[in-house]
Amino acid sequence: MTQLWRIRVHYYRSLQNIEERQTYTKALNAWYDNVNKLFKDDGQQSTKERKMAFDTYYQHMTQTETVLNNYANGLISETELKQWQDKAGSLGMDLINKLNQFTTVLSNRVDNSIINSEEKFSSLITMFSIISFIFSALMLAISFMLSNSIVNPIISIKDAMLKIAEGDLSSKQPEDNGSNELAQLTSSINQTVDKLAAIAQGSHSIAENVSSASLALTNVMEQSTNNVQIELEQIEQVATAVNELSQTATEVSLNASNAEKATVNANNSISEGYDALERSKNIAE
Repeated sequence: MTQLWRIRVHYYRSLQNIEERQTYTKALNAWYDNVNKLFKDDGQQSTKERKMAFDTYYQHMTQTETVLNNYANGLISETELKQWQDKAGSLGMDLINKLNQFTTVLSNRVDNSIINSEEKFSSLITMFSIISFIFSALMLAISFMLSNSIVNPIISIKDAMLKIAEGDLSSKQPEDNGSNELAQLTSSINQTVDKLAAIAQGSHSIAENVSSASLALTNVMEQSTNNVQIELEQIEQVATAVNELSQTATEVSLNASNAEKATVNANNSISEGYDALERSKNIAE
């Protein structure tokens, strides 16, 4: 439409200016070629009528330069020129009406397409909402199932570990044939419980053996204590005898020392007597 109005402007200029006539012809041909390149035949009757109006207008308007030159040279009358111009105006208006109708149809199609698109979009939104709700419900159910299948065994394992920590080795977890981490953990806990129970049983046996050995050792210690007590009493008796012997020896040693002193004194007395006797003999002589 915009190019058509430009063509019309060139046409009115060419009425007064000879140089504009050639410019108009070139613009008209370029416009026609461009429209033909863009034109698409959809098989509709309105499209064919629009193409026919376009071709008819173009064929009539290609005579512009010749008609105007003939009029300027007096080859045609003003009446013939006016008839030609009236026909050009009629063909132009027919083409414009066809284009306006096409624009209206196209606008209606666009509006209908928009309405259909909105309806389809609304349907898609509704369907998407339903699918989202179903998917959310499904995911919630799956999450609940997964939660029960994961959380409940974990809680059971936690309770079992608490019982084991309190010393209860009788509780074992039910095992399944799965190969996931929870099944492996349950199997490991049950194996640990079995090993702890075996260790506890062994420890109990060892404790009983130690208790028996302790009882025997206690008896031995008591017997040893009694023997030691007897030996202490005997040692005390020996010590008393030794003390008595020591006192006796001391007395004997003292007596011996006194006897020795007495002997020495006696010897001294004898020696003095002998000396006195000798002196008496000497004196007597």
